[in-house]
Amino acid sequence: MKNQAQLVSVLLLILHPLVTVSFLQVSPNRRNYHHASLRTPELVTNNHRRYPLPPLLETKSTKNDYEEETFLTNAHLKTNKNNMPKITTILGLTEFLDFLAEYDERILVVEFYASWCKSCHKFGQKYKQLARKYADKVDENGEIVEEGKIRFAQVEYGANVHLCRSFGIKKLPYVQIYKAPLGKITEFVCGPKYFDDRLVKPLEEYLVMTDDEIQFRMNMEEGQALGDRIVEEVRGLAKKENTTSID
Repeated sequence: MKNQAQLVSVLLLILHPLVTVSFLQVSPNRRNYHHASLRTPELVTNNHRRYPLPPLLETKSTKNDYEEETFLTNAHLKTNKNNMPKITTILGLTEFLDFLAEYDERILVVEFYASWCKSCHKFGQKYKQLARKYADKVDENGEIVEEGKIRFAQVEYGANVHLCRSFGIKKLPYVQIYKAPLGKITEFVCGPKYFDDRLVKPLEEYLVMTDDEIQFRMNMEEGQALGDRIVEEVRGLAKKENTTSID
């Protein structure tokens, strides 16, 4: 009887690790098994001892899950690393024309600013945030990894004095918006206070409009501008008529 009891104790000591390992392998809610599968799919750690998984439980799905999780993690890190908006820096008329000449039916936005302008600095911060949302994304080598909905450029006044004067720009920051084949859609002075109303809102509207709809809006704005000029001229003539000439 005593010998039988000793035999049973020895068998329990031998089988206990295998029973524990089997329990860990089939229980998805056990934290030890989950972490062990991420580190070494072939082994399970229990009480500072390492036991090989039985062949039947070392399934292909376990390895695929591990490889898929590793792949998704690396892809996420790569996306974050490359998530830089492309804003083309323009120097001179030639580069400006080259930027416009690239055949692209997307909307083009050009920011005119000066390095010494405080309003331009605040505007530039919002401009970069807008570019992060809509611009092309490039990697550390400048290669485009994701195409955006809008192309962005910037022109520094001090480095492009003649170019800015040719456009008649007298106040900064200044914005021009283009779209092929329509050409220049609009241009305006835009301080950081009016960034959303004057730039963001129209851009979001242009993105969902057809070329015909944008052209119609352009014609309406040109008509409105012409009407405003006529009114100003009439007022100027009225002031002259109401004055007395001393000649």
